[in-house]
Amino acid sequence: MTSDGRIPVALLLLRLSIFIVMFMWTLDKFVRPDHAASVYENYYFVGGLSRTVTLTIGALEIALLVGFILGIAKRCTYGAVLVLHGISTLSAYKHYAAPFEEGPNLLFFAAWPMLAACVSLYLLRDYDTLGVVRWAGRKSAGNELHQKRETMNRNSHSDALVFFGVGSSTFQLPILKGGRLAFRSTGRTVVNGRRKISRSQCDSCTN
Repeated sequence: MTSDGRIPVALLLLRLSIFIVMFMWTLDKFVRPDHAASVYENYYFVGGLSRTVTLTIGALEIALLVGFILGIAKRCTYGAVLVLHGISTLSAYKHYAAPFEEGPNLLFFAAWPMLAACVSLYLLRDYDTLGVVRWAGRKSAGNELHQKRETMNRNSHSDALVFFGVGSSTFQLPILKGGRLAFRSTGRTVVNGRRKISRSQCDSCTN
């Protein structure tokens, strides 16, 4: 697998892992709405959320995560997930201040690698091309870069034809890989920049 192929795979894995974590926390709002309401009160200073409000927030997050996992409107969905997780990470500042106290404080540090993953995915969103919804007529930067490199690779392994004119004669010289010119034996003399080369005396020469 080339480096161009590894980048989309790595970004796909980031997107899937972020989705799993966010989806589980969203499900918590449906399975345990009271617990979700207590989280909002203790960490986001938003108290008194009713069951209906908690379920509504969960429904909105589900819609966001569907767009996120499908790669729809990446700037908006990836950015929204980044903001949500960023707020969640910073809101647990009390746990970071006392990591070795009794309790789950140390586990909260796992939020930081995921935050880095969210930032990386957002910055490289145009190269996240696997398993995403593609709109007709729209090309991502990752696809365009991959196509350009593929074209360059094909050109570097193929022969380019260059035409040289000497007097009234025109010679077609294929340039091979490594800058070598393959000549046909015609008995004519060709000027090659610094010196004259007899085409009847060589089958190939260095440009």
